Amino acid sequence: MSAAERIAVMEGELEGIDLVEVLQVVGIGRQYTGVELRKADQSPFGTVFIKAGKVVSAVAGQARGRDAFFALFAQVATESRKFFHVFRMETPRELPEPVGSLGNLMLEALARSKNGGTPQKTSSGVMPRPTVVRNDNETTKNPAAEAAPPSARQPAPPSQRRPSLASGPASQRAGVSEPASPPARQPSSTEIVARQGTPSGAGVRRVSLPGKLSGTDSSGSSARERGGGKSRVVLGVVSPKGGSGKTTIALNLALSFARQDRSVTLVDGDINGDVLSAIASRQRATFGAIDVLMDKVGPEAAMLKTVLPHLRIMPAIGEQLPETAALLQDHSKGWQALLRRLSEESEIVIVDGPAGMFGGTRQFLSGCTHVLGVLQAELIASRSFSTLQRALEMTPPSERPQVVGVVLNMLQARHGGSVKVLQDACAHLPRGWLLDTAIPRSDAFLDATEEGVPLRLLDEENPPAVSWLFDTLAGEITERLELEVPERKPRPFLV
Repeated sequence: MSAAERIAVMEGELEGIDLVEVLQVVGIGRQYTGVELRKADQSPFGTVFIKAGKVVSAVAGQARGRDAFFALFAQVATESRKFFHVFRMETPRELPEPVGSLGNLMLEALARSKNGGTPQKTSSGVMPRPTVVRNDNETTKNPAAEAAPPSARQPAPPSQRRPSLASGPASQRAGVSEPASPPARQPSSTEIVARQGTPSGAGVRRVSLPGKLSGTDSSGSSARERGGGKSRVVLGVVSPKGGSGKTTIALNLALSFARQDRSVTLVDGDINGDVLSAIASRQRATFGAIDVLMDKVGPEAAMLKTVLPHLRIMPAIGEQLPETAALLQDHSKGWQALLRRLSEESEIVIVDGPAGMFGGTRQFLSGCTHVLGVLQAELIASRSFSTLQRALEMTPPSERPQVVGVVLNMLQARHGGSVKVLQDACAHLPRGWLLDTAIPRSDAFLDATEEGVPLRLLDEENPPAVSWLFDTLAGEITERLELEVPERKPRPFLV
């Protein structure tokens, strides 16, 4: 297959993200995808072809099939610098017999590496074959996953101190002014453009979300159609459990949408763990969304501009903490009015919610058109996640947002408990809810928090490899929301 018939999806260095995590993310998809591994000089040393959770074929030098798959893992372990290139191709008319389940092969490869390249055998002399299932209707046990070694990842080198996402004097009550010339985007080897897997000029693929919760009211009109006939996208980011990474998802997702030249407003709905703390800009807020809800100020007085011309942030609170009695009031109507107004000014409004599905979350969700669930890839979070579905079912249809999807966060592909959460999500979530893109646990998030910037701005010339996953996530949500896909910019020939 020639390079012209490939559609590049992503590329980067296997540093801060390992081969297991790349294959885990790619393997969830249903398209025919190749993962090419390259040496430091960019010469390829092997390719794995995947479709629908199965390894269709693998090539490494003269080796083919299972031997090639395991050889690639061994090669990656010995190379000082290694790179990956993910691309999609049209599915061949005749596919060979699959090499095996991607989950089985990955766990076996990890077991081989743990035991010096030899699979661990049972007393009968046969290696146990663990199973990781990505089928919406089936689930099996994963006996060897618990024995998988934890990910040994070197911390990413600290980057140079970067300016905060919000910029300008803190004394400006109407928000933080942006510079006259925002910094230009610098393409890098790890940058990804959300491509949707279709050639330039092709139509947008429409994705329906089957299941109980269709996001329609009693009259049958969808959430996007309510509000005067204008298409509105107000996306609430929620999770039943605290610490699941909602703020990280909301912030980096908003940044990815803004980099598509979409106007985005990020609203903080959580007074306890706010967005501004994640970007070291807490002191810049004079007023917040709570002040707007209590009619102390108008929305513009609580809005902060950022260094990105298409992204602005409304914090939850300002300089003064609200009275407890005010927080106990029902602000549903106020949230509905505020979010409606913001959606008239921005193409996408993203609301970062507090932990739980009731109380303050229930109030702002009444003004959202869509909801994105965040599932932390840990067993305690998985056990409580059914609260999300139950809470939405209890919401009156006229105020029920449409489920755009569920994103798996903090995935550790080498940890059996984390993989089990993925397995259970595939088996038990309503069909169509689980998004293809999963976000792995990475030291890069700690570095970004220390610097007080989103991942993409941690190092503009060479951002962390994991940062491209948010562009992929934004691309998936773009399809599901049926938004117009940005045109791919033409690129000159290299020679």
